[in-house]
Amino acid sequence: WFNGSSLCSRQCGAKLMARDQVKREQSGVVKKHPFQGRTIAIVNDLSLDEQWYVYHKTRELKEAIRTGENLDQFRLQNREAAVYTIFMEDSTRTKESFRNAAEFHGLKVNVFDAKTSSFQKNETITDTIKMLCGYSTGQSLFVVRSKVEGVCRWLEEAITKYCKQRGFPRASFINAGDGRHEHPSQEMLDEFSFLETKGWDTSSIHVALLGDLFHGRTVHSKVDGLRIYRKVFVDLVAPAELALPKMYEDRMVARGYVVRRFASIDEYLAQDKVAKIWYFTRLQLERMGDKVLDKSMELRTAVTMRRDFVPLLPEGTKFFHPLPRDARYPTLPFWLDGTELNGWDQQSQNGYFTRIVLLGMLGGHFGDDFRSSGKEGTLPTSPLLLKSPFTGDFSPTSGPLGADMPDDLDLGYSPAFLAATDFIKEVAMAPTESCPDKVSEEVGLVPIANGIIIDNLASGQSIEQVWSLMYMVPVHQ
Repeated sequence: WFNGSSLCSRQCGAKLMARDQVKREQSGVVKKHPFQGRTIAIVNDLSLDEQWYVYHKTRELKEAIRTGENLDQFRLQNREAAVYTIFMEDSTRTKESFRNAAEFHGLKVNVFDAKTSSFQKNETITDTIKMLCGYSTGQSLFVVRSKVEGVCRWLEEAITKYCKQRGFPRASFINAGDGRHEHPSQEMLDEFSFLETKGWDTSSIHVALLGDLFHGRTVHSKVDGLRIYRKVFVDLVAPAELALPKMYEDRMVARGYVVRRFASIDEYLAQDKVAKIWYFTRLQLERMGDKVLDKSMELRTAVTMRRDFVPLLPEGTKFFHPLPRDARYPTLPFWLDGTELNGWDQQSQNGYFTRIVLLGMLGGHFGDDFRSSGKEGTLPTSPLLLKSPFTGDFSPTSGPLGADMPDDLDLGYSPAFLAATDFIKEVAMAPTESCPDKVSEEVGLVPIANGIIIDNLASGQSIEQVWSLMYMVPVHQ
C-alpha cells in the first residue's frame, strides 16, 4: 500500500509540475529553458554553440559509460513525458536508436504504426499529432520521418499554437529524414564521429563524400553541419547522374568550403590530395527514374571500394556510412568490416548516444549548464560550459591526436569566400522606407531605401525551383 501511494504521489506531482511549468512560462515568471520544447527540423535549428554543446554532452556521456559511473545524472526519468516515433518510411538504425534512447531516459515510448493508423482513413498528420499530445500530461516529443519535405516545420508551427491554447507543455519535433531534404540527427552523429576520429580538432577537415549525393539527405545536411570546422575541404565523388544538387554545392562554396568534383573513385585516387575521412552513401534506386536505373551497375562500379584501391589510401583513413548497405551490391564490401578502415560500426552506435543527448535537451534535462558566446558568425572556441568532468585544456583544437592537417590545404585553388558564414542577412526596415506607390503587383517588386524586396518569388513551386531562381538574383553590397 505504501509503495503504491508513493507512486501515485510522484505521478500526481509530475502532472501538477508540468501544468504549473506551462503556466509559469506563459506568465513569464520563470526563465525559459534553452532547449525544452524546441524543434530540430534542420541542422541550423541549433546554433554553432548549441551544436557544440550536443557533441560535448555526448562526449561526457560516453566517458561516464567508459568509466562505469552512475548514469542517473544523464536520465530524464519523467514517466509523464512521451516520445512518439512516427516513421512513414522504413528505418532500422534511426528508429531503434531513438526508441532505445527514450527508454534510457525512462520516458513513455510509443512506436506509432503509420500503416495501421487512421492515416489510412485520410486523417491529416496535424490532427493525429493534436490527439497524441493529449495522451500525456507531460511533454510530448515526436520523431518523424516522412517522404514530404518540411513536415516537422509545419508541425512545429501548427502544434505549438495548439499546445498553448490547450495549456499543454510545448511539443518538440525531431526530423528523422524528410524526402531528399535533411536528416539533422544523422548529421550530428556523423560530426561527432568525425570529431572522435580527428581527436576533437576543429581547425580544418578534409572529407570525401561518395555515392548517391543527389538523393542522399545525410549529405545535404553536411552543408551546415561541417560549419563547426574553421576550414572545410570537400571532395564530391559521384557520377553526373548522382551528383550533389547545384543548390547544395553553391551553398558550400558560399560558406567558404573548397569543393572539388570527381566522377569515380578511380579518378579521385589518380590525384594525390586524398582525404582521410570518406563518407559513403547508399544508391537510393527506389528514388531514381528508369533512365538512371538502366545504368545502375555502371553507377555502382564508379563508387564501390575495391581491394586494389587500399594501397592508394593515406595512412589513418577511415570510412563512414549512414547505412544500410545493399547486401547484393555494397559500395563498402563486407571484406572491409574487420579492417582498420571501418569507422561505420562505431558511427552507428554513436547514433544512440547523440540521440540520448538530443532527447535530453529537448525534454528539458540538459541545458542548465549551456552558455552561448552570442556570436553566431564565429566558431565556438570552448565547450562554453560552467563545469566539465574533464580536466585540462578542453578546447576543440586540443586533444590526444592534435591537428592532423595543415591550416591551409593546397588543393589547387582557393574558396571564393574563405570567411563566409551565410548568405542571408536580416535588415530592419522602417515603415517610411517603403514606397507603396511604386509597388509592381505583377512581378512582386517593392523598392526600399537600401534595396528591393522581391515578394512571392517562385511562389508555389518546389524547393529546387525556388533555389534555382534565388541564385539568379544578383546581390550587391
